[in-house]
Amino acid sequence: MAVHNRVVAVHNRVVFFDAFTYQCFERLDIWAPMEFIMVKLIAMALMASTVLCYQIGYAEEIDQKVVFAKKLSLAMKSWLRAEMQSSGGKLVLTDSMDGEKLELSIVELDAGSHLHPMSKTRFLSWGEFKGAKGKAVMLDIFFVLKGDDLVFDNEISIYSKGGRNRYSWDETGEYLKKLPPKTDAQ
Repeated sequence: MAVHNRVVAVHNRVVFFDAFTYQCFERLDIWAPMEFIMVKLIAMALMASTVLCYQIGYAEEIDQKVVFAKKLSLAMKSWLRAEMQSSGGKLVLTDSMDGEKLELSIVELDAGSHLHPMSKTRFLSWGEFKGAKGKAVMLDIFFVLKGDDLVFDNEISIYSKGGRNRYSWDETGEYLKKLPPKTDAQ
């Protein structure tokens, strides 16, 4: 969206505002009252159109993020459906360090109302699950953007509801092992 230089009339002088450099240039001529009113009206119309353009652009950006968040939510649900079908209708995670096997059923999944970016190409989606003993578990499931597709990034952060006992998990075949949380550099 191109933003052009704006003319702003202030107290019988004209100030030119360069939107690219954020600098004001003042013209010192004293204008006749009628010309001053005309310039002021034009300046107000230009400023109003600029604000409207910025608001429309911001709304379009928000809409694009919501659309992408919904796409991420659908990618997570698709991945979960495939994982759960292969393990009898439950999401099965095994901690190879202490042997605890978690058989989780879905309570609530991210509906895609807003985006959770970790970097420009890495995102997380979340879900609330319930274990066999009724224990509430929250999962952050990470996805990466490959072309136009969102693909599971082989990492799940798991923690009990309330944010305690947080672990990072990485898929290693049937078992999962604890790993330090991934950073954007990894």
